[in-house]
Amino acid sequence: MHIGAIIALAAVLVFVVIVGLLSYLVFVKFLRRDAGRQRAEAADFFVRAAAGSLGERWQGWHEHFERERGWFFGLGGYCDMRIESGGHKLAGHVVDQNAEITVIILHGYGGIASSLTSITDAKAFYETGYNICIPDIRGHGESEGKYFGMGYVDFADILAWIDNLPGERFVIYGISMGGAVALSVASRGDARIAAVISDSTYTSLTEMLPPILKKMLKIDFLTKIVTRLGRVWCRIIAGYDFGKDAPIDRMKYITAPTLIFHGDADTFVPYPMGKTLFNACAARRKQYHSIPGGTHQDCNFRYQNQQYIQVILDFLKEVRNVE
Repeated sequence: MHIGAIIALAAVLVFVVIVGLLSYLVFVKFLRRDAGRQRAEAADFFVRAAAGSLGERWQGWHEHFERERGWFFGLGGYCDMRIESGGHKLAGHVVDQNAEITVIILHGYGGIASSLTSITDAKAFYETGYNICIPDIRGHGESEGKYFGMGYVDFADILAWIDNLPGERFVIYGISMGGAVALSVASRGDARIAAVISDSTYTSLTEMLPPILKKMLKIDFLTKIVTRLGRVWCRIIAGYDFGKDAPIDRMKYITAPTLIFHGDADTFVPYPMGKTLFNACAARRKQYHSIPGGTHQDCNFRYQNQQYIQVILDFLKEVRNVE
């Protein structure tokens, strides 16, 4: 073989190996659990929020959170619940008020049920009289799981929670990744789902990952290759293909009343994704609310946004009145 052909073949092989390794590292970074990193990032976030280095609003949120977080765990009817689903032991926090409806609050990517916004989110639901469940999604917090399901497979865990929770009807409320899980749960045809609420949720990982990878890799065509190979790694190792059965693919199966929020300045999960999900939703009763100036994080300042909370409570009241 000519020396030039040998060099060209070697260069191709080296490129394939590098891209294959790079795509594997991307899969590991985004979809494999790293409990140590989760704890470190959460601790660093709280330190920076308390110090004000994340901005005045985050500092105000942190002060509010520290004041309010204790109320939840001391409530009558509170229990620390454990269930099993798909071979994983799952953990969650439950408050039973003997209500007909239970609200299941699902945290975002890398979140933990007992921290961040989940506890403060729960207060309005509790004061309205609903039962509350805040589970650690598979691969997060105290729940088992080596890989994040991102709404593609972990919907089954939430259905298992429903089988074990108090209440006859269930509202599934999720933020970002939690919203993807919520929409997937609502699309499974379970008649016990009273409503679904999604905030800042992506249409699919195949649409969300390339812009993130482009910022990291700086080469457009390489991001497409890495994303496609990442799907292969995910299918082989985590057991699902994030190019199939994505949130956008499930919207046509949702019939439960649906409420969707998205910040119009969200660049992490681009703003158009929220409206795309809404337009694809088959539910007869559905609402879409844009949050002016809201970035991916700003949407989560619910504790200060009474209008946001009131939209949710009015939506649920309307749902109950129609039933």
